[in-house]
Amino acid sequence: MRNRHLAAIPLAALLLTACASATDTTPLTTPTPEPTATATPTPAAGDFAWLNRHDSSFNSGDAYYEMVYRNHGGLLLKTDYATAAQTVVCTVPGCTHDSADCPAWFPGRYRYYCPFVADGAVYVLNAPVFHTDQTWEEYREEYLTPRLDSTDLTPEELEAHYYGLWQQQSAAPQVYRLTDDGKTCIDLPAECVDYVFDFCDDAALYGTMTSGNNGQNTKAVRVDLTTGALQSVPLEPTEYFVTCYDGALLTVRYVTDAPLPDDFEQFRAAVQSATVEFDRYDPRTGERRKLIERPYNIADERLSGYLGTHNGKLYFEEREALQDGGYNRGALQEYDPADGSTATVWDAPTAGSNMRDYQDTYTNVLPARGSRAEDWLWLYGTDGAVGGNRCYLMNAATRELVPITQRMKNYAYNIPPSRLAQTADGRWLLWTESNDENEYVAYGLIAPDDFAAGSTDYTPVEMWAG
Repeated sequence: MRNRHLAAIPLAALLLTACASATDTTPLTTPTPEPTATATPTPAAGDFAWLNRHDSSFNSGDAYYEMVYRNHGGLLLKTDYATAAQTVVCTVPGCTHDSADCPAWFPGRYRYYCPFVADGAVYVLNAPVFHTDQTWEEYREEYLTPRLDSTDLTPEELEAHYYGLWQQQSAAPQVYRLTDDGKTCIDLPAECVDYVFDFCDDAALYGTMTSGNNGQNTKAVRVDLTTGALQSVPLEPTEYFVTCYDGALLTVRYVTDAPLPDDFEQFRAAVQSATVEFDRYDPRTGERRKLIERPYNIADERLSGYLGTHNGKLYFEEREALQDGGYNRGALQEYDPADGSTATVWDAPTAGSNMRDYQDTYTNVLPARGSRAEDWLWLYGTDGAVGGNRCYLMNAATRELVPITQRMKNYAYNIPPSRLAQTADGRWLLWTESNDENEYVAYGLIAPDDFAAGSTDYTPVEMWAG
């Protein structure tokens, strides 16, 4: 079956930030330098939340927001955990959800948009990889015209698709704020296009950028969601944000006796003696607490085997680099910053399972608000035949491993349901059923203990039928 939309056109993996126009009109004793002086403290505004830029979704704790492809653009849907119902984030009577007049519809590639909730309001960040200064006529000639004979879309459909892309990629940096009858835009400074915004609190977005031959130069900014004002956030050399942690952010950086050089070969030699420090850092107040310092490991240069953070504990995998590239995987260690203790979860992964816990940066399912406690950790694995077909749950207290036996219905491969989010009251939202095109057909809610026991007694979500 040929797909009649262009959502599968190859995309770059990393996202930069911009937005279309408004609708209306990661313990050693290596010496650690003292942190640099912070700027004027910014009042804390709620907890930090993670923006899922990979899946263009957001878990507020009471609902799951996601962008989907509709009408040659992106449409924002909301799955309410209390009602187990999915709806369009639009209350305009009679709205057809196919133009910029709809609060929930956005032109261009839907994967470049990322929703988030701050102080009760729903926002959408427009984050295209590419930016253009071309006129519509120039853009049309370069991108649309060569595809006229290579698609089953009509010329009108193709033009609507590419005109939306042009609108998205040519707009100034902005963030949408949804209202009952439309959406407004917050103008952002032009330099925001150079930052990746992965975190927010109730008042601002937080972004980082890297530069230099080795990506060792980092900067961070805070963007006020009311005024759009840009404020520099102090960072230590080479430091960047990893995930949310204990009411602040988890950061990682190299610790060295001297600044790392810019020259590539000199950098490669100097970094061998570095250590990797993980801190709890609140960029709003400048408060910093060192959590752990680990040796530099060429098998995982930037994160020293960091895999994830659960219930305040950090998980690391010991790795041995191989001469021809790659690495041997060793013990999984659980580090508790509360008392400085380290426990070994296993000495080595199960042979042939390639089992591991993905980094929070890519699969963080915890809610932005509400309890982030986890009784079960989801471990992703494969037997080598199909990625993700051998997955386990690990009891966070006993470290007992339980194989996941449930399978997604009607999916092309034999894999478990996909976990999308954990609600504020501790349930899991799962993608439970697919179709011939591997689309999201059915969601279900279930308590983790029940799922670990093998249950498929999901509370079904009433999916939007549009």
